[in-house]
Order: sequence, then structure tokens, then C-alpha cells
Amino acid sequence: HVQRNEYDEALSYLQEALRVQMPCLQPNHSNLATTFSMMADVLAKQGDPSAILYYQQALEIQQRYFPPTHPANVRLQQII
Repeated sequence: HVQRNEYDEALSYLQEALRVQMPCLQPNHSNLATTFSMMADVLAKQGDPSAILYYQQALEIQQRYFPPTHPANVRLQQII
């Protein structure tokens, strides 16, 4: 949906994914980091300043799994 500029629909699906993931996964599960990062990307494309909060949540989780030089961490650090 993001590729077709259907940001509201993409965000809706990502919010639903979080709703399902949160009770099933540990709070620092790497899948949550992926969902937070994707939500942040959508929000950023919409110009929503709250995107930074989701990028920060994603980075906090990813730092538990990847070294600081990992491309996923570097990307988020550059954005934040």
C-alpha cells in the first residue's frame, strides 16, 4: 500500500499487526521493531512528526539484537 501511496490503509494494517503482536510477543521482540519501523516510515511519508517516536522504539529494540554498525541500526540512527 505504501508503494501505491495508500498511506492510511498501510497504517491501518500496521496498527492491526501491532494489536495482534503486542499480546503475543515479548516487549523487545525483533518483529515489533520491524512493525514500529514500518509505521514510522508511513508516518514520515505523511509528514507526521510522531514518526520519530516509532523510529526510537524500533531502534531501542534493534539495539538488543544487532551491533551499532548493523545497517538496520545505522539507518534508524541517521533518521533520528
